Amino acid sequence: MQCIGFKHRQTANACSTGVPRPGPVDGADLPGECDFDADCKDKPYGWCGRGIQINQTFCQYGCAVDSDCANGQLCECGDPVGQCVPADCTTDADCQSGFLCRGYDSHPGCAMTAYTCQATTDQCGSDSDCNIGAALGGRCWFDPAMGGFHCSAQSCAIGRPFLVEGAERLAPVTARADWSELALQPGGVTSSTTHSVELAERWTRIALMEHASIAAFARFSLQLMSLGAPAALIERATAAMSDETKHAKACFAIASAYAGAQLGPGRLAIERSLDESSLTEIVLNTIREGCVGETVAAIEAREAAEHAEDPALRALLLEISADETRHAELAYCFVQWALSLAGPELERAVRTEFAALSQQAPCTDSARTAADLVLLNHGLVPETMRAAIRREAIAQVILPCSHALFAPQTRAPRRNDRLSEEVH
Repeated sequence: MQCIGFKHRQTANACSTGVPRPGPVDGADLPGECDFDADCKDKPYGWCGRGIQINQTFCQYGCAVDSDCANGQLCECGDPVGQCVPADCTTDADCQSGFLCRGYDSHPGCAMTAYTCQATTDQCGSDSDCNIGAALGGRCWFDPAMGGFHCSAQSCAIGRPFLVEGAERLAPVTARADWSELALQPGGVTSSTTHSVELAERWTRIALMEHASIAAFARFSLQLMSLGAPAALIERATAAMSDETKHAKACFAIASAYAGAQLGPGRLAIERSLDESSLTEIVLNTIREGCVGETVAAIEAREAAEHAEDPALRALLLEISADETRHAELAYCFVQWALSLAGPELERAVRTEFAALSQQAPCTDSARTAADLVLLNHGLVPETMRAAIRREAIAQVILPCSHALFAPQTRAPRRNDRLSEEVH
C-alpha cells in the first residue's frame, strides 16, 4: 500500500488554479460559509469545499506558485488548486548533483506530504530496496532523526506525535537501561522469538514515538500557561506526560527483550519546537497532534490488543488505548475552550483544518499477509491495516467530534470561571 509513491520535483511550474469555478458547489444547499468559490475572499485562490462527514461547506485557500506559500513550503499542484506543503527543497536543482527533491509521506498514514533532498546518507531509494532479507517486509521512509531515507518496519502510531514545522520529530535510539520498566515487560517476549530482529525494530520505533509524546505534552503545558488556560486543562496535560513516560518505558522494555540488549532514547532535538506561539498555531497543532494523532493512536492500540497473543501485552495495549482516548478528549476540550475565547477567524481556521481531513484521498488497501498476522500476534498493527484504521477514525470519530465543537448547545461560554468547571 502506498498513497504518495516515489515522486520528485524536477521544475517549479505554476499550477493550474481552476478557481473560481462557475456555478454553485456541490452541497450549496447545505449550511456553511459559502455556496460559490467566489464567496471565499479572505485570501487568494479561495474555493468552497464540502465536507464528507461534516454536512457543511467551508472556504479553503490554496496556491498557484511557490511564492504564494510561506518559507519552508512549496506549492504542490492539485484539484481544484495547489496546496502549500512543507519542503526542504523546491526542485531537483536544489539538491546535490545526481540527487532528487523527493516527495514523501511525512506522517505515515497517507495524510501529510513533504519534500526533501535525497542524500549520500540515504539507505534506500524505494520500497523495493527494503524487502530483501526482511521477513516482515519494510518501507523506505524519511526519518528526520536519522537524517535521511532508510528502511524501516513501520508500525502503529501509538502516542501523540511531536510535530515541529509539520514534521514528526523523534530521538535516536541508544544503548541504555534506565528507560526500560522491566515490571511492565510481558513474560512471553524474548529475543529467541521468531522474527525478533524485525519485532525489536518496530517496538523500538513505538517506544521512540511514546518518548516524543512526552515532549509534545511538555510543550502543550507551556502553551496552555502562555494562554492563561484553566488549571484543569494544565493538570490533565501534566498527567498525560506521566502516562506517556510509562508507555515509553514499557515499550522500550519490550523492544529490549526482542533485541536482547538494553535500548533507550538519545537526545531529542527541540530546536524551533516553540516557534509557533499564536493561538491559531497552537490550536491547529493541537488538532493534528491530539484530536487526530491521539484518536488514531487509541484505536490502533485497541486493534493491536484484540490480536495480541500474550495476555500481559494485551492488557498493556488496552491500558495505552484508554490513556490515549483521554488525551484525545483533552485536545478537544482545549479546542473548545480556545474557540470560546476567539473570534470568527479562528473558527474558520479550525473548520478548514477538519474539512481538509474529510477530503483526503483514500489509500489502496492490500491483502493481509502471513507476515501481517505475525505482527498482529505480537501487538503490532501492519501497514495493510493502518491507513484503513485512520480513515475510519476520521469518518466515525474525529469529524463527528469536530462537528460537535460548533453545535450551539455544546459551545462553551466565554467566561473563564465557567470553562474551568466544564473541563473537569
